[in-house]
Amino acid sequence: MGLGVHITVSPDAKLVAVADGQKDILWIGRTDTLETVAAFRFNWSRTTDELIIERLSPDPSTGRFNFEGSRGLKIDWELAPGQEYTIDYGKVTGASPENVTALDALVFNPKIPIAAATLRRVGLVVIFDTRGWVPVGVIVPAKDATERFIQAESLSGHQHGEEKIWSLKFKRVAAIHQAGFDPTGRFLIVANKYLRDPTKGWDGLYHDLAVIKHGIEDPGKDHHHIAEDLERHLKEPGALGYIDFGEYEAFHIGFLPDGSKVYISAWAPPPRINKVAVIDTSQWKIVKWIDIGPDVHTVQATYDGKWVVVVYSGYQKIRSGIAIIEASNDEVVARLNSPYGHHDHVIVPRNVEDLKISRSTTT
Repeated sequence: MGLGVHITVSPDAKLVAVADGQKDILWIGRTDTLETVAAFRFNWSRTTDELIIERLSPDPSTGRFNFEGSRGLKIDWELAPGQEYTIDYGKVTGASPENVTALDALVFNPKIPIAAATLRRVGLVVIFDTRGWVPVGVIVPAKDATERFIQAESLSGHQHGEEKIWSLKFKRVAAIHQAGFDPTGRFLIVANKYLRDPTKGWDGLYHDLAVIKHGIEDPGKDHHHIAEDLERHLKEPGALGYIDFGEYEAFHIGFLPDGSKVYISAWAPPPRINKVAVIDTSQWKIVKWIDIGPDVHTVQATYDGKWVVVVYSGYQKIRSGIAIIEASNDEVVARLNSPYGHHDHVIVPRNVEDLKISRSTTT
């Protein structure tokens, strides 16, 4: 398939998912054999406001997909942070940038059989029933959205296993980037970005963090039950809340293992010093901002809940390193300076149980 960037492992360690934002392809396979379980491609029509989700199948004669190497690339580079709107203004080259959804990652719910794929450019979170890998529909997390959940309509059969193409109509309200489930599996948080003034570049963007209580307690027999639950619960008062990030992009997400706090890297271009926002999840409010350094990226807690590790890349040309935060008082207690910068990091799980609170459930 020739894919990157984000790779996640299911909480039971049986599946691995790879999401590619240049090809808009999501692949899910078995960790023991790397046999394909499911694969999808996402396409957006800006003229019709339609999202098409297509299940991909390998060539039956070869057993291989026709997306090796650079085949299937829509754009010539992966969109950097804050670049979700640049395609609209002709600043990104490639074979078909107008159809790009900018798939970011697939994150797995740690408790129930659903997973969420984030489509950065169009501001949608695709919810999958992982028992049969069916796209149930999309959550629209933007504050100004008039529809919270839109069910995916099958265009190619309605029996289980026959569905190959799904479609849904929507109106883009905002772009998004990262998303993640909390350790209880009850909440999904999504980073929104709104284009307020296209003439001001970065300063024309506004950011917040959506906190979504999805309401799925029992997934039922099939994906129809999940769709009905989402449709009903996301209309209830208090189902969605928002945390203001202003000029900073709410970026990567890291929960403490007990779910009591979540750490969000707050990103902005230079000369701003990037930060980490500490959020108390009992009230879903920011209780502290921590200065980190230029170009902050991933943030993750150790599995004993004592330390939070943050990397900052310095845009590959300023100072870069790894910051260690003590979770008990949210103070930076150490810095490991390193050259050339970092993008992502992961603390390797000690066992399968750790996967439920790893970067497989959040990005």
